[in-house]
Amino acid sequence: AAGADSDGTYLTASDQGWNAVVGAGTTTTPSGGSVSGSGLSKGQSLGCTVVPTVIDTGAVTCTFEVVGTTWGTGGNARLSITNGTSEKVTNWTVKITTGPKTTVELWNAKTTVKNSSLTASNESWNGVVAAGTTAVPTTGKVTGSGIDAGDTFDCKVVSAG
Repeated sequence: AAGADSDGTYLTASDQGWNAVVGAGTTTTPSGGSVSGSGLSKGQSLGCTVVPTVIDTGAVTCTFEVVGTTWGTGGNARLSITNGTSEKVTNWTVKITTGPKTTVELWNAKTTVKNSSLTASNESWNGVVAAGTTAVPTTGKVTGSGIDAGDTFDCKVVSAG
């Protein structure tokens, strides 16, 4: 989407959903386009300011729950992220806390483990959670004694943007 003010001195562009993610420290060209006007020359660079959407991370929540069949020492699990804002979330990081003798493995997420917690963030292709919806961007497994279907673990959204 693009537009200009009444005297044509600025251009506004926004993502189209599929080109919304730009990783930290990276450069991207999400779309092509053209600019015309008097006094412009071929190859001329124009100034650009990126204004990120600010997400109220208190309105973005997560749940990590054991689902389906368990096998006594573990079970399959699902991470759900609920976006209670009016803006699309394009990336997320969550922290899941378990007991000291419980391990969590997530597929399709970047993870780090420290003590009894796992921090997970989206991959480049599964970070979007539409406004007002819940998404299940990743699944995994939980291993430990006494794991039952329906068990939940403390899950906190560390960041969302």
